[in-house]
Amino acid sequence: MQKLYTIVERFEESCKQLLIDPLFPHVEIKQKLEVYKELYNELTIVETEYIFINIEEEIKYFKNDRPEFLKYGFFYERINEIEKNRPLGEKKYYKKVLKNMKKEFELLKDNILYFRSGGTEKDQVMFSKISPDNHIFGLIKALYMVEKYLIDKDKISPVQEVIESPSPLKWTGSFNQYTELLNGIDELKVINNGNVTLTQLNIHFGKMLNVNVRDIHAGTNEILGRKEPARFGLSLVDAIYNKKEQLIEKDIARRKKSSSKR
Repeated sequence: MQKLYTIVERFEESCKQLLIDPLFPHVEIKQKLEVYKELYNELTIVETEYIFINIEEEIKYFKNDRPEFLKYGFFYERINEIEKNRPLGEKKYYKKVLKNMKKEFELLKDNILYFRSGGTEKDQVMFSKISPDNHIFGLIKALYMVEKYLIDKDKISPVQEVIESPSPLKWTGSFNQYTELLNGIDELKVINNGNVTLTQLNIHFGKMLNVNVRDIHAGTNEILGRKEPARFGLSLVDAIYNKKEQLIEKDIARRKKSSSKR
């Protein structure tokens, strides 16, 4: 089911280009939904034709992998309705919507508790291709996203993190060095225990460091095609050892100076 991961990355890349206007958010939200539905149709065709190797692979797909895409559809459908029905002059609108989510929790309580507990006893029933509930973890993840969206809406900050005040930091290295750094972080799984895509890393680091790399995967192929793909990484190793030597030298000089005064 490699197609799923390609589709998720394509959707996330498309969303990067569709920043939500805080005054008229429904326009971009609708565009994101259109992209999602197009990709969802592609995925549905693949799912229909694919035969899982065993029950373990099938459970993993519907329980862990597929929800990472489905959550976007549920999320944007929900906030589309929220923004479409927002009345003018109602300052407490988002608080009211957030409060109403308690009703959804009660309706989905058993499934949410199963999600939170990491249970496995219902997996074969819930997470099969023919199960009517195999979407449920995607829905639950979306509800967490909706909750955060509504909480953030009640703050002074704008609609999404991507519209926040610009970062004062600027990447002044080369694009290849930036790409190599992100690939190293991705492979070492030092952020979110590896539960983050290279595209997501590029979006957030790009915003923080004011660097715009549209196709991080093309850059990855370029550095991997070099004779020395870890050129920047090796220079980091040298830099750390050089700093260590400098500190040792400074410490020795400090001690000599201190002893000469006695």
